[in-house]
Amino acid sequence: MRKRLLLSIIFILIAVTIAESATALKHRVSGRIESTAGGFTLPGTTVAGQPAPGDTGTVARVTNDDKSIWMDSGTDWFSLTGKVIDIRAYGADPAAVSPVTNNDAFSNAIAAATAGDAILVPCAATDSIYDVSTAISVSKALTIFSNCGAEIHQTTANTKLITITASNVTISGLKLTGLQYTVETANEQAINILGTSAASPATNIRIIGNKVNFSGLKPWSL
Repeated sequence: MRKRLLLSIIFILIAVTIAESATALKHRVSGRIESTAGGFTLPGTTVAGQPAPGDTGTVARVTNDDKSIWMDSGTDWFSLTGKVIDIRAYGADPAAVSPVTNNDAFSNAIAAATAGDAILVPCAATDSIYDVSTAISVSKALTIFSNCGAEIHQTTANTKLITITASNVTISGLKLTGLQYTVETANEQAINILGTSAASPATNIRIIGNKVNFSGLKPWSL
């Protein structure tokens, strides 16, 4: 009798251990996926708030930056869905009182991006015009795009809107506007493309589906 009782207790302990191990493994691999009525919810964290890498296979939903799903490779975290950076994550705001706010947002987003990344300029509910006061400098192989025709507006006279100094850059789906000068001036381009030298020109630049409403005289310079 005692032997049977002891065996029963052992079997129960083994079953509990297996169940706990399976649950722990599921949580480690899935990043503690929680079931909801409409699907599943991953845990959310900011890029800066991600735990130290080392638990290979753990996944998490990033709530800022590119707002995608990231995985722990064991040595670092990386995006699974391709890095698309929402410019608002860096402080851009169509309702900003000062254009400097949006200038800083573009500068910081471009500085944080790596070659091949995309920067999204989204539309807001009431206003989709992002005022800037200096040229946006694109010095990496990036895509800057809008999926809704958001506008970037240059507020400073005789100033370029976008300057591209790298190869493999795409500008897509944006409305680019300036102050509507009545005479042509040297710096009134919406897009200015510059190579580093005659021997090293900027190549593979794609300007796709944009609306340009600058001066009507010199919308871009190559």
